[in-house]
Amino acid sequence: MREMKIDDLKDRLTRICKSRFLGDDQRVIFPEPYIPYIPENWNGILVLAEAQNLAKSNNDYVAILNNMSSSQRIERLYYAVKTERRIRIQPWDDGSLQLAVEAALKVNPIETAVSNSVMWSQRKNNGTNRNPSNVLITTSMEIWAMMLKEIAPKIVVTAGAVARDVIKPIWPLKKQINLRLPSPLAMAILAGRTDQRDIESQRKTIQRLLLKYPTIFEKNKRFKELYIWHAITETNKHLNDDA
Repeated sequence: MREMKIDDLKDRLTRICKSRFLGDDQRVIFPEPYIPYIPENWNGILVLAEAQNLAKSNNDYVAILNNMSSSQRIERLYYAVKTERRIRIQPWDDGSLQLAVEAALKVNPIETAVSNSVMWSQRKNNGTNRNPSNVLITTSMEIWAMMLKEIAPKIVVTAGAVARDVIKPIWPLKKQINLRLPSPLAMAILAGRTDQRDIESQRKTIQRLLLKYPTIFEKNKRFKELYIWHAITETNKHLNDDA
């Protein structure tokens, strides 16, 4: 997309977000939902994780958001890319989802749009991250129903059950790929259910990505390899089902 088109799209998405601020009664960290990060040379793929972790352990980022204006918080993902060279979506920033889209869809992650399915974050009383409430999930579904019509992605990739449950009911007739969330716990469970020989069937692709992105594999290498296999397997299954 040309810059002018992306700017126009951002304006339309921003207007949608400005119409759906949440009140204090929902006990969210910030009332504003936020727009997805869509690069200028967008490839038509939209990747959605679950929700931003704004727990006490991430108070440094909460402070950054607190110092922003309301409009800036709506564009927080763009701000993170510009100032930090990351998106502030953990499974994307750690490389797991980037490897997944390149391996399974054969696209450049840099040209991929990214966001979270749930647009607000909450904390428990002890300051730890709280799973999204039903109100947050339902309201996020309403916003995404409007935004997806504007964005019109070719494929939506969801990571995690929450993201799948938000998007699937409102995007049922379109191409949607549902992956597990690449958290250490989820990957440990998947590893216990997966034959290593299955993973080795994708060794050529894994090795190519390992050589291309060595720093991504420095942490949790075994799980990153597993996630590549998982992404390829699920993508082939979904796309074949839709064919």
